[in-house]
Amino acid sequence: MLRGVGADVSFQLTADIDDRQLQIMEEHRNGDQRFRIWLSGMTFREGQHEAFHANNIDYTISQSDWIAILEQVGYARRYLVELEVPSPQANPKLAEAIVYFAQARRRYMEGEWRHCVESLRQCVAAIVGKKPDDEDELADAQAAPKTAQKSRTTASIGYDVRAELTRQALKFYCDLGAHPEVAETRRNDARAALVMVHGLLEAYREID
Repeated sequence: MLRGVGADVSFQLTADIDDRQLQIMEEHRNGDQRFRIWLSGMTFREGQHEAFHANNIDYTISQSDWIAILEQVGYARRYLVELEVPSPQANPKLAEAIVYFAQARRRYMEGEWRHCVESLRQCVAAIVGKKPDDEDELADAQAAPKTAQKSRTTASIGYDVRAELTRQALKFYCDLGAHPEVAETRRNDARAALVMVHGLLEAYREID
């Protein structure tokens, strides 16, 4: 019902929602998707323009219908990840690692795939205050999960231990980008490394 008009009117509304906005909606959605709409405008009736407004129109799309809509627009085929660089001031223990990550992201934007991964290698080492060359052996990456597996019989393996195992594996993953003679680092390699190292930074920020 339009106030001041005294009539029921049907509207078709079109919402232009970009990928980032859709991602934010999904991060906050819990079940059905609910909208609250406020409309205002002008009507033309019997040769006269009249203002109208309709406050707080609540509209709910069931979870199953909303998921079907997401599939129709191709949301299920892509997922937006924002690689926001953490603040060094807010995370002083990770300050050096954050600088390396920011450098890696810049090199990715410049199309320098190998140099991007090399900076990520430095980032992963700096997360725990080490130098990139402190862990260069394949044996180190192989031994760490075996040691953790043995310790499961006497202690629980929490997220902090698992994060360190992931860090060591990522250090080994990024080692290939540190060798100038290796030219096979591709865009998807650099992108994968960026996403994984960003997640690792988030994990260590939570642990701290």
